Amino acid sequence: MAELLKGCEDFCVPYLDDVVIFSNSLDEHVNHLDVILGKIGNAKLKIKPSKFSLGRKTVKYLGHVVGNGIRSLVEAKIQAIVDFPAPKTKTEIRGLIGMIGYYSRYIKDYAKIVEPLTNALRGKNKREQITWTLECQKAFDTIKVSDYVRRPYFT
Repeated sequence: MAELLKGCEDFCVPYLDDVVIFSNSLDEHVNHLDVILGKIGNAKLKIKPSKFSLGRKTVKYLGHVVGNGIRSLVEAKIQAIVDFPAPKTKTEIRGLIGMIGYYSRYIKDYAKIVEPLTNALRGKNKREQITWTLECQKAFDTIKVSDYVRRPYFT
C-alpha cells in the first residue's frame, strides 16, 4: 500500500491493507478520495465494504487520532510516555526509545534530544547496567515534560 500510495503522504496514511485519508475540507476530501480510490482501482484491488468508513470527523489509527485535517497522538500514548519511570537498565532505555521513537517523525530535533539516551546503550559494558548521566536525565525530562510530548511538532 505504501508503494501504491506514494506521493499521497500529505493526506493519506497507509499501513498494510488499511488506509486513512484526512483533509481540511469536504471539497478537498472528495478530491483526496478520488485520487486514492483511483489508485486502488487502477491496481485492481478491492475494498471490503465492512471495513470502509466514510465521512468520519476523527478516527483512532495506529496510536494516532486522525481528523479535521490533522494527525495527533492518542492521549493514552502521551500518558504512557509521561508516566514512564527513569530507566535503570539498557532494556528500559530501549523500551523508552521504542515508545517515543514511534512518534519521532513528529518531534522536532528528535535524534538530537535522545542522543544521550542512545549513547548510554553504547560502550564495552555488555551487561544491563548503565551510567545515567546528567545529559541522560535532561533528555529524559525533555521528552517527558516538554511540549514535544504534550503538543508534538508536526512536520
